[in-house]
Amino acid sequence: MQKRVLMIIIIIIMLILSSAYLSTASVSGKPSHSVKPEPVAATASSGQPVNVTGIWSGEAYVPDATQAAYVTGLLRQMGINYTYAGSLISFTFPASAYSEIAGSLSAIRQATGIEYALSSGVHYAVPYIVPPLQVGSSGIYYTPSQIAKAYQFDEAYSEGVYGNGTTIVIVDAYGDPNLNYDVAAFDNITGLPPINLKVIYPMGEPAQYNSSWAVETSTDVEWAHAMAPGARVILVVAPSADSNVLQQAVSYAVDERLGNVISLSWGPAGEPGGPVPDGGGEQGVRAGRS
Repeated sequence: MQKRVLMIIIIIIMLILSSAYLSTASVSGKPSHSVKPEPVAATASSGQPVNVTGIWSGEAYVPDATQAAYVTGLLRQMGINYTYAGSLISFTFPASAYSEIAGSLSAIRQATGIEYALSSGVHYAVPYIVPPLQVGSSGIYYTPSQIAKAYQFDEAYSEGVYGNGTTIVIVDAYGDPNLNYDVAAFDNITGLPPINLKVIYPMGEPAQYNSSWAVETSTDVEWAHAMAPGARVILVVAPSADSNVLQQAVSYAVDERLGNVISLSWGPAGEPGGPVPDGGGEQGVRAGRS
């Protein structure tokens, strides 16, 4: 307990010193640091999961040097080995250190806006440094321009229509704690402009990380941006994949009139030959959304 209190005090002192330095830099006419993207929820900040045992893994997205200094300083002080490349810090740690790491990273997140995820087991994140070959397991891949041509988006593009003035709302469960990192890598690989993205948690942040939904979320956001690069994207995250909870998230998006278009990549299967269950479509039509 004393060790955890000491750690939090050290972090607070570091933040105070950093604030003083940044204030001085601003007064002297030098930029303090680049503008950070809107923070995405850190999965582990909602509280300690049940039965924390074994070895855990962590990833932190630290696009600026100040964020990186806080996180690497914390890990060094705790004696935890890490790798740092491509703005991504990866590390593993014993379950006994979970509370201390989660609490300290949450404090750093509140102060600097870092994104991080903690998950059970040993996972190795691949940092984005140089654009890799876009070849999947099948050896086939498609670029945004190829998809646009296949769906005749290029006709709209030729008229200067890229989604400007439109807001696309995406509803997914659990979200992706490294979403900004994933989208930035996707944009660099494909040559897309930076995304205008906002993330909303209408029912609170998820209490756990789900790797399958993280891939689903990042794919949904990346390809909505790829097809309409001028549009704003709002991601509404449900705290679980329960159908009722997901439907509540859709209802929130409709009731709050968050956008012009609602995109869902999930839904219950319909009976063979029967109607497809409504996933919020009728409610969206009544509210003037497509």
